[in-house]
Amino acid sequence: MADWVIVVGGGLAGHSAAHTVLQAGGKVVLLDKSAFCGGNSTKATSGINGAGTKTQKKLNIPDTPDIFEADTTKSAGQSARPRLIHALTHGSAPAVEWLQEAFDLQLNLVGQLGAHSYPRTHRGKERFPGMMITYRLMERFEDACKHQPDRARLVTKARAERLLTDDAGRVIGVEYEKKGKTYTEHGAVILATGGFGADFTNNSLLRQVEEQWRALPMWRDIPNLPALTSFPTTNGSHTTGDGIKMAMAVGATTTDLPYVQVHPTGLVDPKKPDAKVKWLAAEALRGSGAILIDARGNRFCNELGKRDYVTGRMLRCQAPFRLVMNGKQSREFEWCVSRCCCQAPSRLCRHFHVNTHTITQPANNDNTAHEPTICCIAIPPSSRAHHDFFLLPSPSTACSLLDCVVYGRLAGSTAAAFTRSAGTATVAAAPSSSTSSSQATSSTSTSSSSSSSSSSSLPAYTMAEVAKHNTEDDCWVVIHGKVYDVTDFLEDHPGGAASIVAYAGKDATKPFDMLHSLDLLTKYADDYIVGVLAGDAAGDDISTTTTGADGSSNGNDGGDGKAEGVISLAEVAKHNKEDDCWIVVHGKVYDVTTFLKDHPAGPAIIMKYAGKDGTAAFDASGHPKDIVSQLGLDHLCLGDAEGGDQASAPVAVSTERADTQIEGKPPLSQVLNLFEFEAVARKCMSQQGWVYYSSGSDDEMSLRENHSAFHRLWLRPRILIDVSSVDLGSTMLGHRVKMPVYITSCALGRLAHPDGELCLTRAAATRGVVQLWPTLASCTIDEMASAATNDQILFLQLYVNHDRSVSERLIRRAEKRGIKAIFVTVDAPQLGRREKDMRVKFTMEAPTVQKSDDSAGNVDRNQGTARAISQFIDPSLSWKDIEWLRGVTKLPIVLKGVQCAEDALLAAERGLDGIVCSNHGGRQLDFARSGIEVLVEVMAALRARGWQNKMEVYVDGGVRRGTDVLKALALGAKAVGIGRPTLYAMAGYGTAGVERVFEIVEDEMIMGMRLMGAQRIADLKPSMVCTKSLAQHIAPAPKDSLSEYVYEPLNTMSKL
Repeated sequence: MADWVIVVGGGLAGHSAAHTVLQAGGKVVLLDKSAFCGGNSTKATSGINGAGTKTQKKLNIPDTPDIFEADTTKSAGQSARPRLIHALTHGSAPAVEWLQEAFDLQLNLVGQLGAHSYPRTHRGKERFPGMMITYRLMERFEDACKHQPDRARLVTKARAERLLTDDAGRVIGVEYEKKGKTYTEHGAVILATGGFGADFTNNSLLRQVEEQWRALPMWRDIPNLPALTSFPTTNGSHTTGDGIKMAMAVGATTTDLPYVQVHPTGLVDPKKPDAKVKWLAAEALRGSGAILIDARGNRFCNELGKRDYVTGRMLRCQAPFRLVMNGKQSREFEWCVSRCCCQAPSRLCRHFHVNTHTITQPANNDNTAHEPTICCIAIPPSSRAHHDFFLLPSPSTACSLLDCVVYGRLAGSTAAAFTRSAGTATVAAAPSSSTSSSQATSSTSTSSSSSSSSSSSLPAYTMAEVAKHNTEDDCWVVIHGKVYDVTDFLEDHPGGAASIVAYAGKDATKPFDMLHSLDLLTKYADDYIVGVLAGDAAGDDISTTTTGADGSSNGNDGGDGKAEGVISLAEVAKHNKEDDCWIVVHGKVYDVTTFLKDHPAGPAIIMKYAGKDGTAAFDASGHPKDIVSQLGLDHLCLGDAEGGDQASAPVAVSTERADTQIEGKPPLSQVLNLFEFEAVARKCMSQQGWVYYSSGSDDEMSLRENHSAFHRLWLRPRILIDVSSVDLGSTMLGHRVKMPVYITSCALGRLAHPDGELCLTRAAATRGVVQLWPTLASCTIDEMASAATNDQILFLQLYVNHDRSVSERLIRRAEKRGIKAIFVTVDAPQLGRREKDMRVKFTMEAPTVQKSDDSAGNVDRNQGTARAISQFIDPSLSWKDIEWLRGVTKLPIVLKGVQCAEDALLAAERGLDGIVCSNHGGRQLDFARSGIEVLVEVMAALRARGWQNKMEVYVDGGVRRGTDVLKALALGAKAVGIGRPTLYAMAGYGTAGVERVFEIVEDEMIMGMRLMGAQRIADLKPSMVCTKSLAQHIAPAPKDSLSEYVYEPLNTMSKL
């Protein structure tokens, strides 16, 4: 089998080499000593570097391989290896694009890390890009083994022990051990076995290079420098330098072996502070803005400096060290730091007795005096004396994933070329029987078919039973309702045993989902299933249990491991403190202790119902029924409450609407314009609902200006046009609509009507208009989808959550239910001051959404509904997040809230599908211009560049007449959004009222089209509208006959 290439090591480098051999037409066998491939590559959290990539060019990042080479050379300093660096940096763009194109990997998010001149670190939306990339290559190689066994083989649990050589000393194969037996493989050899950071034995390479390591320039001046073997490692237990030792045994030379990298930051598990293996705290944490402080609470370095510089400064300061992150950063990297002790910076400062100023000011950047840290690098013999063995370099500074791919591909292509030129004759002379007898049985690490039996045949276990198996010698975990005995898998887990043992005897669904996809379970873990969680005999995905906080069963255990009871309300009542908080919602018991600090409206609202049933308050808040699932909080559910969904609930809130059958309410047929719906709604709605819907920001000038601006637009009709037939049909983002009007997003529909947004969905279907499903809808996406017709056009309005995974789940859920586009709200980094709303207390309980006195624990109870529900919105949203969003969805993306031509041009340059000219209904920045005025400015700027057809432009705000719609369409809008009138109509008349809104608008548009001389929407031209007075904001606003009764004046306080 000399025409085969033997790859030793199943990490990213090994798989990159193996795939390159296959793509070159060669044959490859991959050996890995672990039961599961992946290696350290799966732990990489920052991304893969690339300069001059297509993705960078799309983002207008002027990076080049030469700049990357210069950066890397500067970082390497005296240790620079020019040929290696040139190969690495100039091969970076092809490597990234190879991953994108050959393996369909989304690497469209680009960030800038330390020592980089430009953003060049590529990643997808997944939290562990190394895992995402490596697993994809693993899956594809396993597919090749399955479908092309004559060209690809994988042998796991195969420990390579020595390289085979011929009489001339040339490497001709590998000898390895598997299950106590020795096997051989013959062919060209690629060693991709990684480093030796986890080898603490007496003859380890770490001990062999200790003296030389201590003499390196970056360490020799540090007093009391610890021994190299005293440092913990973030490497897996498999990184013991096997490949390097085998190569040295046959005469291979090495260079830079003493350059063992000492990474500055590893995460300390408070429960095991002295553990020898730790999780890496990657540059991504410091790159996001996190800072380092020493035991005295002082910053001591530039956190974005090179690794050896930061490490050197740490070794000169007093431990322990803390990595300080703000709330947004800690939520973004919760998956990485959740098991580490975190405190708010203000409390941290008080703990260390330092001023906040100390940790908010940058430290001196003196890293220019420090030399770089280079990982241990073994270089292939440059003499090419051993043509048939290729030793890959270990990862170099901050380029670990890139090293693996670039050098893996180089080794793979070289080995494939060698076998083509030198191995064919050998194959012809070697009978197949003689080679196959010396090989171990191949495996692809996929599970056997033992799981093919129905889940219903598996035993059911309570969480109390699972909790008994909580040690390394007896380790069970629950993932998505299935019970796994992973005791035998612990040492084979690529992430180490500790990360699994931390959840021994517990439900590990949440941490699993943070890192892995569900198909990983089916593919690799079915052999470890021992049962299902009680109450889930069918094996459905669940995350509820019936255990108490101490792991004891809260139900009646019949003795056979099957739950027969529920959690009593008396038991729930015991858990009524901030450090132990349970509540009941819709018959389910939730342990919300860890969620209190993350609740958008503050913990006080939840604490009012600690140990009680909070269903009434939950429903009154307008939460969708599936909000728990949407936020990924299913794991907080402990089980069913006594009494189920009928459990008693303390009623402490009231958002009842006024009697909708008010005396004198006119019949719907007598409502002739949209203002009249407002007058009726004012009498029908609760005070809380009315002020939430009707309020604008500050003095409400923009609120009034939105409609007043239409009064300053005058029409220029054409005559003698045949308008016997008028067609209002148009398109939105390629979808045919009956008329170019849509229901724009409006939150909390159930404040107006018990059916909430369902009224809007049904009416939109009946009248043939598009509806935007709001992020803050009272109804669930599933409920709205169920109310829609099969051919109905629906879009999603998105507020981007500071926890991006929540937004991603919402998008995916909406995509499954048929939405056709996403409208991203971009004008709400902070909520406007809507004083009318703020004067009415949020009736559930005052939220702690503004800064309060920490020491006194005071809560401002006068912030209103809007501020209580909007704290999750991410204020850091920026233009760079467009690529993140494109990595999440392929649907058209529209920016909602564009307020000037400059931003419209930026949106067009970045290839957005559309924008909405809008000031958020006058609810954000007061004195922001009306959407219609912005539309005129935007279309002029687009036409000046010939971009008027580059994207679709929409407008909303203040639309109350059909002629308002026609004015906007004539000025260039593709469609016009209507918001408040639909809510007011729904409050007074339900679905029929909303249908009546669009009946009126349609009638007025048809009449206006005829009188303007337009047969079709395309006949409406800018020349038909006079805009000379539009920008004259000082002109007195005309009064509407009914609006003065709708908008109530600000009341003077009787007592100050």
